[in-house]
Amino acid sequence: MEQTYSAEGAAPPVGESAKAAAERAREEGRRIIETVKSDAVQAVEERKSAAATYLSDLSSAIHRGSEELRQKGREGSASLVDAVAEELDRMGGRVGRTGVQEMWSDFEDLAHRRPGLLFGAAILAGFGAARFAMSARRPPHSGAPRSQQPKGA
Repeated sequence: MEQTYSAEGAAPPVGESAKAAAERAREEGRRIIETVKSDAVQAVEERKSAAATYLSDLSSAIHRGSEELRQKGREGSASLVDAVAEELDRMGGRVGRTGVQEMWSDFEDLAHRRPGLLFGAAILAGFGAARFAMSARRPPHSGAPRSQQPKGA
């Protein structure tokens, strides 16, 4: 709806132009936000297969760790570790089948239903990262028992 003004060459009132400019800026901001969200969702969707494989591999490794705990008589800890591995395995299966929003919702639900499990997973992840960092700093093992290694090694 276009308004006409009686004075020849007169500009619209300042308040109207500011309102129109503000509305255009809001619309452009919404468009940019939607574009960014869409691009982010698309990037995550493209990575879902790799994430599903990673979660499955991580679950398998954690299950192996629980077996080692059982062999050492740590049944309670092994059960907790198995629960974490099973949850990761379920998450890995869902990653390939569900959208990003649904996955985030599942993660939030898990955090609310079983915060101890999530805490345990965070501890395990931290422990694994620390072990990895420690092993990366160590020099390669020479194969000789420590007592037979030369002094200063």
